[in-house]
Amino acid sequence: MPAWSPAARRFAAVALLLLFAAPACLAQDDPGDEPYVPGQLPGMDLPGTNPTAPKRRKWTSLQLLRWEWDAGVAPPHSDKKAMLPKDAMISMAAGDNRPLLLFRECGGCKGDDHALLDRELQGDKTILMGRWYHAIKFSDDVLAPDHPYHALFDGNVPPHLVVGTADGLTITDLSAHANQSQLWKTLGSVLRKAYKKDPDAATKSMLALLDDFDSVDSRITDLDDKLAAARREKGEDSKDVHVLEAARKAADDDRQKLLEKGKALDDLQLKAAPAPAGG
Repeated sequence: MPAWSPAARRFAAVALLLLFAAPACLAQDDPGDEPYVPGQLPGMDLPGTNPTAPKRRKWTSLQLLRWEWDAGVAPPHSDKKAMLPKDAMISMAAGDNRPLLLFRECGGCKGDDHALLDRELQGDKTILMGRWYHAIKFSDDVLAPDHPYHALFDGNVPPHLVVGTADGLTITDLSAHANQSQLWKTLGSVLRKAYKKDPDAATKSMLALLDDFDSVDSRITDLDDKLAAARREKGEDSKDVHVLEAARKAADDDRQKLLEKGKALDDLQLKAAPAPAGG
């Protein structure tokens, strides 16, 4: 049996969460009762703080709209020299052929440059495209000249975001002033080099799928409320309760079908790594 891709594993994890935990979470419509603190929810800001913030998503979509960052850890290096950019990318990939998305944090940055780029990474479309990357977050330590990955963040104005292929043949950095259209264009260009299927078409379908998840989650929340009221007012064995239970099961079935559709869309089919020279 072939190994599951990281994206497929995430859909499987959401399916398990829905099986064991979702009923309680879906019934929580108050922002303060969400499974995550509002300020920490991916793809959204506190109400009124960002007029361009993406739409408020429901529970299932929120489980899928989550960055999964690895920590940028320097490999052992005794010569205290920075690797060439290509060698640095290959080192970070460590045999994982997914393209790389490298984000440099900047605790001491002044102005809004870093905050702007950080916000750009929170949009639904950006997070969906990011799911096909191996995302790594670095501290400012990477700016030290003797850091092995320093060459990727060199220059008078070191980049905050670098994307590229795992073989290091394609490496692109983005200015903190890049807008979302530029970001999406860059992310899509690298994804097309790493995967067989069209990332733009898959992203468009995934965005529509999120709306479908939101719709079915709203149905389930509404049905749960009506079921609770019917059981309380008419009894467990009443006709109304049986009708609502059937509708609730149908909604669950619809959500499961959407999860299966999502797993298929998420599989862009990663290209095989090129054979070693002379192999």
